[in-house]
Amino acid sequence: MAEKKSAVAIVVSQTHWDRAWYLPFEKFRIRLIRLTEKLLRIVRENPRFRFTFDGQTVVLEDILQIRPEWEAELKEHISAGRIMVGPWYVLPDEFLVSGEALIRNLLIGHRIARKFGRVLKVGYIPDPFGHIAQLPQILNGFGLDTFIFMRGMGDEGEELGSEFWWVAPDGESKVLAHHQITSYCNAGYLGYVFEDGVPRVDYERATEHIKRLLENLRKYATVPVFYISNGCDHFEPQPELPDILKHLNRVFDDVQFVQATPEEFFAHVKRARKEFKIYRGEMRAARYHYLLSGVFSSRIYLKQANFRCQTLLERWVEPFCAIAHFAVGHPYPDAHINYAWRTLLKNHPHDDICGCSVDEVHRENETRYMLVEQVGDMLLNEALNAIALRIDTASSAPSDDWQAFAVFNPLPWDRNDPVAVTVPQAWLKDGGTLKDCSGSPVPVQIVQTGDEHALVLIKPPIVPSLGYTTLYLDRTDKQKREWATDVRAEGNTIENEFLRVTAEPNGTITVVDKLTGKSYSGFNLLEDTEDAGDEYDYSPAENSQTITSENVKAKVKVIESGPVRASLLISYDLQLPEGLTPDRKGRSKRMVRCPVQVKVSLNSGVPRVDFEVTVTNNAKDHRLRALFPTDIQTDVAKVEEHFHVIERSLNLPEGKNWAQPPQPTNHMDSFVSVDDGAFGVTVISEGLPEYEVRKDSKGVTICLTLLRCIGWLSRGDFKTRPGHAGPQIATPDAQCLGTHTFRYAVAVHKRDWRESGVMRLAHEHNVPMRIFPARRKDQKHPAEATLPVSCSFLRVEPADFFVTAVKRAEDRDSLIVRFYNTRDTGQGGETKGSICLWCPPKEAHLTNLNEERKRKLRVGKDGSVQISAKAWQIVTTELVL
Repeated sequence: MAEKKSAVAIVVSQTHWDRAWYLPFEKFRIRLIRLTEKLLRIVRENPRFRFTFDGQTVVLEDILQIRPEWEAELKEHISAGRIMVGPWYVLPDEFLVSGEALIRNLLIGHRIARKFGRVLKVGYIPDPFGHIAQLPQILNGFGLDTFIFMRGMGDEGEELGSEFWWVAPDGESKVLAHHQITSYCNAGYLGYVFEDGVPRVDYERATEHIKRLLENLRKYATVPVFYISNGCDHFEPQPELPDILKHLNRVFDDVQFVQATPEEFFAHVKRARKEFKIYRGEMRAARYHYLLSGVFSSRIYLKQANFRCQTLLERWVEPFCAIAHFAVGHPYPDAHINYAWRTLLKNHPHDDICGCSVDEVHRENETRYMLVEQVGDMLLNEALNAIALRIDTASSAPSDDWQAFAVFNPLPWDRNDPVAVTVPQAWLKDGGTLKDCSGSPVPVQIVQTGDEHALVLIKPPIVPSLGYTTLYLDRTDKQKREWATDVRAEGNTIENEFLRVTAEPNGTITVVDKLTGKSYSGFNLLEDTEDAGDEYDYSPAENSQTITSENVKAKVKVIESGPVRASLLISYDLQLPEGLTPDRKGRSKRMVRCPVQVKVSLNSGVPRVDFEVTVTNNAKDHRLRALFPTDIQTDVAKVEEHFHVIERSLNLPEGKNWAQPPQPTNHMDSFVSVDDGAFGVTVISEGLPEYEVRKDSKGVTICLTLLRCIGWLSRGDFKTRPGHAGPQIATPDAQCLGTHTFRYAVAVHKRDWRESGVMRLAHEHNVPMRIFPARRKDQKHPAEATLPVSCSFLRVEPADFFVTAVKRAEDRDSLIVRFYNTRDTGQGGETKGSICLWCPPKEAHLTNLNEERKRKLRVGKDGSVQISAKAWQIVTTELVL
């Protein structure tokens, strides 16, 4: 760089590659192959040309499936740093996928990029619709200390500038962030003029573009280093770029233009300055760019399917396949698990999981979810079977005629909430008593019968932490029993030891906390408003109309009545406008019937009200929500997010001169909670990620979105966003017509979420236990029955250590256990705890998220591993067995 030039502009040739969006995947892939063919030709002819492939590695798989003969050449250029790939497998939406899915994404991305020779070591994720608070800690876990983004900044961006430290909730993890205030497309197709579709370079046009761009960049730059992005969505590389930069270097006396990479940009920034301003928290604002928050509820069926698949892999397949491998020698199906994760992750780019693409794209998403469930179910059944067949069931058998079952608990704490199982009708006809491994009878409730099978609810004894206990069907004991139970049902009321729930004439429910006497009414009122927006954003119409279930006449009946569970079935019809008027300014006068069935349940010993709501949606262009009004006065919602429970203000910023007005809806993982210090209400969601907490003089109301039904990928004619976010293409599948079922729950409690233990209640609701047949009395099996009748494979203490992953290590035959600390330890404080397995580990290590060992941990004489963590610190351990 010439000495006289006081600034440097790093020009990064790149493409932002959406695998699928306004075209389905295969159509975009044809363009990807053509782009790659052009790129390879360019780097052959100009070895100094460097290109960034959008932070992804999935494109390599997509390319080589069609052109496998390019593999060696791609490896050569990637190894040499001419083509940059990774660190991700796909560029995900961060909110709508789990924290563990983000980690698997980076694990797979790193391994693919390393196989090809080099990983781009920058947290490069320009386009997703906001960023989670814990992303700096996740990036640090992969050795990434820099971050490039576009969306999410609010007014704080004016003070921070374009470079700043972004600090995670643990207070220590941080990344040096670069905010692409002028977008990741700020110099795409630089200087191009298209004549009959053929581009040519106009150097004066390029000069004027850069002059204007530098004026804007200088307003925010904290160092004399500018990031210029030569690319955009699906843009091909510009072979003329080196010549354009030569021209710019002749024109500009004070700026040296260099074609380089994101890594080199940060190297220049770090050399220029050591100290930067600090930002803490998530990025969920829209001062500079659209945030597009309506994607949390677009095509809600995708979010539900994604939740099922993530839960299956994270809570069931990975832990129990690892346990079956280490505890009983069952082969670990690493290739199949890797395939399942890659298949699932292909649904995690923002245009996929967000539900903001054409219908063909989301039909492919549904197929991928189906494939993941098929693989996951098969692997899980094999793992549970391998464990169940090794249980020494005969040692505690209650008689000479019995059938054994193992109740599996996938959560890392003891629990005894009810579990459902489908059994042959013949077992009920033959009679018998279900007993635990000590011989005590276990309450059983038949909830549904069919021609060949019956659905049965069981109230098990304590099932150990991430383990199992054994139950026996004793066919010799045919005595009929009256069970002592805390569950009752009568008329329109059900209750257990904690709660009394009454269905009102309009279908809402009143909940009384029997421990405190506090009462809440109007729960689960359904509210429906038109939606004149698109797949990206909700919007009311000019003449807005809200319809609720307040005045419906509901039918109520008891459908389940103890001893394990009591349930009411509430039925009514919502009469809703058919859709919008032709001018989209209001709702049509023609009404359609939308039947609603609400199953409200209380389980024995569980302080939680469960809802299963089935809606047949016959209306278009509307948003349907369930409301939970409270008398709680607060300005804050406490919301579970990835490795964190975040506190969000209910007072929206003014949003003056913002690209998009602030919106009241937001994201949650499994719960949103409000409290006033004395009492609290928590709404628990199973795959329903959008909520709003609405304030009025009486208190706050939690609003849970069930459906958002729209017919367009993008529109530019509504209130909540000025202009298009994509092409205007009809998407009739996004109207979500047909029958939908939603599962959610509510807990009323003392004090806040932490003191009341609702986090565990939420995950117990979302991850029910399973029952699997165990070793029979006369079963011949080559393996010895070496497992006890009840066993905990993993226990992590204290309860504040919330476990998120139990899996085999990616590259070694050892066990990975990951948790984060939910306890508020104060400034710099730590919480001490321990990890206990079913057998003492030979050695233990602290690793980073990339499963690279950092230091050895002490294994105590009792076999426990001692560990400590700061508040909101994510801790990954490796246990060698």
